[in-house]
Amino acid sequence: MNNQRLVEKVRNGAFAAEFQDALGERVLDALSKTDRAHFIPDNSFLGYLFDPNRIQVTKDNLESFFQHTDIRIADDSEKIVMYDKMDALADSVMYLIGTKLLVELTLKAFAYDDRALATICNQTTSQPSVVAMMCKQLEIDPGMKILEIGTGAGYHAAVILDLIGRSGRLITVETIKDIKEYAEERIQSYLADLDGSCRFVIGDGSLGVQEESPFDRIYFTAAVNQDTFKPEILSSQLKPELGILMYPVIHGLLIKRVYKENQLMDEIKFNNINFMSLVGQNS
Repeated sequence: MNNQRLVEKVRNGAFAAEFQDALGERVLDALSKTDRAHFIPDNSFLGYLFDPNRIQVTKDNLESFFQHTDIRIADDSEKIVMYDKMDALADSVMYLIGTKLLVELTLKAFAYDDRALATICNQTTSQPSVVAMMCKQLEIDPGMKILEIGTGAGYHAAVILDLIGRSGRLITVETIKDIKEYAEERIQSYLADLDGSCRFVIGDGSLGVQEESPFDRIYFTAAVNQDTFKPEILSSQLKPELGILMYPVIHGLLIKRVYKENQLMDEIKFNNINFMSLVGQNS
């Protein structure tokens, strides 16, 4: 398991500032104990491998070429230099293409990269750094009751389960039956004794799960349309003392809302975080 390599990528990545305190370290610890490869399907595909040395040569030639492509060049000697650079670039590209290798790759080979990956039913599993950042911003403590909307491959849920511990409870909702069953099997095989700490629900999570409310935290793993989404449907299912609702919005916005006594107390927005669109009545 190469989770430690993944954790270091997350620690030093785009959200590095999130992991400088004790809560951030606890999130990274949960990430290190959750083997992402276990939640990635065994899908394979054909891809090309290139000689890294030839890639560097091509990159250098490309940069050199663009340094000599000023359209104002009039001197013939400088034009000759530019044409020589063009020839060198063309030669390196042709050599690079000619030495490529066609190989069979598996998605699991990319499990410890900090990137979103395809899963089943044309869905994706979130980038680990985004999972960690959301967990940090949700301010999760052991024993909390949490609602996840969009089970996906189950990776995010597994990290949450580590954070809330055996005294906590996670309700996770998925609209697609095959995905729900895949995630349920993955989580149950990875966490041998859930002891009732996780319930898998098939249905429209955009409306919440009223019969399981109230929740300490509610979060979405798919994006809603801000013009039609009604956050009050979910905020009414939060515990009155203090609750957090987090949801992505189409076109790269993630919103965190803090409620007390069903009143909005604070709202924080994070930009440039993209999710697939949510399917549901309140989406």
